[in-house]
Amino acid sequence: MANPQPTRLPRLLDATIDDLAKGLRDGLFTSEDLMRTYMARILEVNADLKAVREINPRALFAARELDTARRQGILHGPLHGIPVLVKDNIWTHDGTQTTAGSFAMYGARSPREATVVRKLRKAGAIILGKTNMCQWSDWPCPKEPWRHDLKNVGWSATGGQTMAAYISDQSPSGSSGGSAVATSIGLATASLGTDTKGDIICPSEYNNIVGIKPTFGLTSAEWIIPFSTFHDTVGPMARTVKDAAYILSAIAGSDPDDLIPLDLPFATIPNYVGACRPWGLIGKRIGVPRDFINLYAEGDADCRISVQPSLLEFERALDVMRSVGATVIDSIPVTGFSFLAESMQMGRSSIHIDFKKDIEDHFKLLELNPQKLSSLVDLIIHTMNNSLEDHPDRNIGAWDLALYDFTCDPGLDGKRDQEHRKIGNAGMRRAMYNHELDALVLPSSISGRIPAIIGSPVITVPLGRMSEDTEMVTAPGGLVHIGPGRPIGIAFWGRKWSEEKLIEMAYSFEQFTKVRQQVLPLVVPTTELMHTFVPRGNGLLRS
Repeated sequence: MANPQPTRLPRLLDATIDDLAKGLRDGLFTSEDLMRTYMARILEVNADLKAVREINPRALFAARELDTARRQGILHGPLHGIPVLVKDNIWTHDGTQTTAGSFAMYGARSPREATVVRKLRKAGAIILGKTNMCQWSDWPCPKEPWRHDLKNVGWSATGGQTMAAYISDQSPSGSSGGSAVATSIGLATASLGTDTKGDIICPSEYNNIVGIKPTFGLTSAEWIIPFSTFHDTVGPMARTVKDAAYILSAIAGSDPDDLIPLDLPFATIPNYVGACRPWGLIGKRIGVPRDFINLYAEGDADCRISVQPSLLEFERALDVMRSVGATVIDSIPVTGFSFLAESMQMGRSSIHIDFKKDIEDHFKLLELNPQKLSSLVDLIIHTMNNSLEDHPDRNIGAWDLALYDFTCDPGLDGKRDQEHRKIGNAGMRRAMYNHELDALVLPSSISGRIPAIIGSPVITVPLGRMSEDTEMVTAPGGLVHIGPGRPIGIAFWGRKWSEEKLIEMAYSFEQFTKVRQQVLPLVVPTTELMHTFVPRGNGLLRS
């Protein structure tokens, strides 16, 4: 009888949670082996990409503990022994710093870990480390204080400039760019990002991965360094819809120690992993908000370049949905979207007021606060006087504007109610009700802001890449935001608490297209599990 062929180890660029769980279950490798391999991959490319700010010094110890538990027949959950990275504004108590990208927070400590981190650990995940992020979630911004200048997207004082891996000098987008880059090239199985105004969806699209911005309140924002507590949402960033569903299932819901428990509309978290059904598009009614898409596609130059490169693939995606049994209703009118466009051009919103109040409240709750920060003014003074914060090149004009808005224009706070009423209740929600829609779909490049404002869920799925004739768009700092070969995505919007249905449709679309593997990064770590093992007979032994 011939010897059986050695079992093939999963390639970490594409390995899924199911792949890794099976390998751990079958004894092909251990969580410690997996952890060492991921660490080696990070060290191999991170000097250039700066996606990971810090590796957890206790990660190997946690892996050994979980390996011991597995040998004893104890499994903590579906993520037992799976390495996950978290964004640098999510508090952990594992030997890593939580800085939000600024030395103002270096050495600080919260009273406890973030709820989402506690829930990940409960599900068996290992926190591999912290991902780099836009400092203070995109603040401060350079040049004009009211303009989101793209120079510092992905830059932080503590982590440097994150670079994406798909085209030369590519911007990672922000503010969860480090999480997106690390996930996209297999520096971890998945990552957590946070979203205030598109900060999960945009970097997920730029980096050819799946991102889920959940309904506001489905995941806890307890012990997240805030940008706006009215909008901040934690969500998964993964290479597949099913992996994102696994992570969402783990982090959804409250923790018994939360100061303010989440008010969920269901007693039991829905089965998001079970929603991953190949035929999930059959019978679904999907609307296309064509007027909103055209608002960008036919708008000024900045708007056109953000959406036009994805329109051809978007139309092909609609054909795929029709071919597998979905009903696509084109040109769904959605009132209120023009109001959003006007408000975005103002460049000012209630978030300015939120940041000042929320960060000051956060400072007061810290267990350790080495810089003795208590106000936004304190933060401004630190930033101006610490050369490591790169002031004045990355100036604090946005913070000056926040102080002005808070003291001189408190009426901006009422704008939030306007946005919810005009864009949410009277706009998107009514359109979906009137046409009995299961989802709205549109290019991911313009899909992040509205769900963030009204608190509804959105999922982005890889759609392909920009064509070779796409005009190159480079920001003042030299980062390429649009250009030939850059990944693009398609977004599924839904009503609040409709994640289960959105996952079903997104998974089905993903299975019928499978375009992620067709868009390959320029930078790929070469270290794999096979470098830890050598084939021997019918098994695999550690070398």
